[in-house]
Amino acid sequence: QNGGKKTAMETRQKPGSHGRRRVVLWAVLIVLAIALVAAAVHLYRVLRAPRSMFQGPDQAALEASPEQAGTAGQTPAPTQAPLPEGMVNFLVLGVDVLSDGSGKTYSADYHTDTILVAAVDFDRDTVDLISIPRDTFRQVPGSTGYYKINAAINVGGGADAPGGAGYLRTCETVSEMLGGMPVDYYVALHFDSVIQLVDALGGIDYELEGWINEAGRHYDAGMQHLDGQGVLDYLRVRKSSRTNMDTGDQARVERQKRMLVAIYEKVREQDMLRLIPTLLTTLEGVSTNLNLSQMLALANYGMSAVSADQIRMYTMGGASRQSEDTPWNFVFTDQEDRMALIETVYGVTVEPEACCSYAHLLYLERYGFESIRTQSIVREMCAAVDPDALDAEQRELYEAVLAGQETLQQRMDEAAAFLVETPKPSAEPCVAARTEARRLQKAADAFAKAYGYELPHWWVQDDWWNDTYINDVTVDFR
Repeated sequence: QNGGKKTAMETRQKPGSHGRRRVVLWAVLIVLAIALVAAAVHLYRVLRAPRSMFQGPDQAALEASPEQAGTAGQTPAPTQAPLPEGMVNFLVLGVDVLSDGSGKTYSADYHTDTILVAAVDFDRDTVDLISIPRDTFRQVPGSTGYYKINAAINVGGGADAPGGAGYLRTCETVSEMLGGMPVDYYVALHFDSVIQLVDALGGIDYELEGWINEAGRHYDAGMQHLDGQGVLDYLRVRKSSRTNMDTGDQARVERQKRMLVAIYEKVREQDMLRLIPTLLTTLEGVSTNLNLSQMLALANYGMSAVSADQIRMYTMGGASRQSEDTPWNFVFTDQEDRMALIETVYGVTVEPEACCSYAHLLYLERYGFESIRTQSIVREMCAAVDPDALDAEQRELYEAVLAGQETLQQRMDEAAAFLVETPKPSAEPCVAARTEARRLQKAADAFAKAYGYELPHWWVQDDWWNDTYINDVTVDFR
């Protein structure tokens, strides 16, 4: 009757609808305002207060499964000391593999063949680069045994371990080397990601100290324009038949530092640093626990605050020597140089490390590995025993085993401390540890016979690095 038109009554809105709309509108505006303020605060932190972006990540991955973290508890984790105000450590790692898994004909294990700490001081606008030779001899926190430091990634579960556990284990090992200075952040690059990154930057103009022949590719000495493959060949060359440059571990470390500074100078001069976060998040073969905001903060900081002459370079060096019982050379850290370096970079005084010297390795091969194997076997046996089910004779023998374990550990600790001050691996404190190990073996034999437990043999294999009672995670040292 009204031609389809609604009456005033029909179009009139329900009571309170305008009020509800106003409430919703104000709520939306408040949320937007809060979001804008939060974004502004975040942007300020990224651009103006980059240090605030780095509070230390959750390292729960270090508490990963035994397969990933070694045998936890057998070697205590390092006690971390606070970094000086304004400083953050970043670990840069080069991993010896291509993303498709090729290029590994010599080993199934990945290795971190470049290990570089970047100690960034946001208050003083300086960067200290500390290179650590890949062959450095040491223990890895969370495991038994002795390794080259480039195998710490394998002790942590490898390059593909969940949560970056392999890389975090390397961070922890480097932190221990630095006297407990926290190393919370890492960036790891596979070989091909290095090639792609340099190619994306248009290559690098660089003066080669000598000629290089690598897989049919030849580079003359002098100023060269190197593409990504050329940079990688320069960084990796290590055989004297392929270059007239020094091929020792120390020389490779120095080349890596110089090339890193050359790359930094190029990206800074050409205003390309802000491209790095995008590249790192899109390239294959890049692993990091830095988030995008942190990468942007670092890139902006590098552009605005740090020039190449504010980058200082160091090496945690030492003597390279071959042990008595292995085909490999290890680098044994010079403890005086290590302590002086830490004092220079961090302003912290540390003590010399035990168990990292050539004398200590000689002691291990002559006497100490027998003690380690003995302790591991006895520990395994005790874990299988129910003490409440023992009869009187078994309990007496079992308590003798426990007492022998404690005494042997004391002798091992005494030998390690003795060798720090007096590098004589055949001296009495070192021999005493083996003597105590053999007493413990006899006590364990007696208990095992009474309890009905079958023990493995006590003697140490020639290839001690493949003995899981010594190195609980076996790695190809290469």
